[in-house]
Amino acid sequence: MEINELYSLYEEHFVPAYADLTIFTLKKYEEVMNGIHDAFFHVMQSFNDKTDTEVQNGNVKKAYDHILRSTLDCYKIMWVELKTKLDAVYLDPEKRTYCFCLPVDGVISQYDVFQERSKEARKIEIENVGVSQLASLESWKGAISKGLELYEGIDWVKIESLERDRIKWRSKETLIGFLIGIASSTVAAIIWACLTHVT
Repeated sequence: MEINELYSLYEEHFVPAYADLTIFTLKKYEEVMNGIHDAFFHVMQSFNDKTDTEVQNGNVKKAYDHILRSTLDCYKIMWVELKTKLDAVYLDPEKRTYCFCLPVDGVISQYDVFQERSKEARKIEIENVGVSQLASLESWKGAISKGLELYEGIDWVKIESLERDRIKWRSKETLIGFLIGIASSTVAAIIWACLTHVT
């Protein structure tokens, strides 16, 4: 394997995947960092003049595999984070209905496509274990792209408003329950006093 293939993978696949992940989550992930760390050491060994060409090329291949794995990790972590954020809105019937900038049937349809693409990506990944994970990268990228379309349709102002309204409703329900409790206790005490006083 040539070093330019490694660089091409890094530049065309890893950098965009890593950038998308860190921008979306505002975090750095240990699995990804470890993969890049390991790749770096293999790249350095590929320039070691004390080893023969076969060992040097073997190290380039190992570095390539680490970067490929790290890129796949970026996409899968991104998918998990995206799905978690989407589910927080989608699985809540009120939010699903009122907090997307799309009709509810469009939201359901896009979410279903996101789920189907995710299943397909997982299937392609499993089929390509030990063969080539490049196809997996593209399929995960497609699933994430569909999820991001839906995520970008979330109206965060409406969600904030709905959450505030829910707090008000809960407070009112608690207050009403408390007042009903006091009133029923008072009425019960009066009735008890009347019954016990009559005799």
